[in-house]
Amino acid sequence: MVAGALLLASCGGGDSTDASKGATGAKVASSAKKAWADRVFDIYETTVKDTVAALEKTPPTAEALPKLKAIRDKAIEALVPLGREREAMDAATKKQAESQMLMKLMAAERSDAFKAYMALVNGTYSFAKMKTDDEKALYKILSGVNIITQYAHFELLKKQAPKEAERLGIK
Repeated sequence: MVAGALLLASCGGGDSTDASKGATGAKVASSAKKAWADRVFDIYETTVKDTVAALEKTPPTAEALPKLKAIRDKAIEALVPLGREREAMDAATKKQAESQMLMKLMAAERSDAFKAYMALVNGTYSFAKMKTDDEKALYKILSGVNIITQYAHFELLKKQAPKEAERLGIK
């Protein structure tokens, strides 16, 4: 929570208006930021829930791996266009949208779905239990769900997964 509060403080927290924007311009900008954060978060939340549902009954790796790949690919397909939207935002709008997103992610950590997801990552499908190449691939996709929003935040994607950014044509 402290990190989120610091980030919010550094971003200014609210909408700033100048004479050229006026109140209507500030409301439109605020609405666009909220919409971006809401859409990114909705994809994240759906991805977490779908992942938990796919692994709920502990299917064999051969069955679970293609399901997880499909869930991941669907999320990436939806997030990359949102990343392009983010790239078009001015710096202040980006910061405010990111602050809203961070607040949503921090709140999600208390959700039942996130707790179930973490139980899979740290328990049922923990890395220590993964022996075969397919099991390790499953774990990699599973653990990547937690950072899937990087596909809507190109600076992070380029830093954390440069080959993936390159594959998607993100420069």
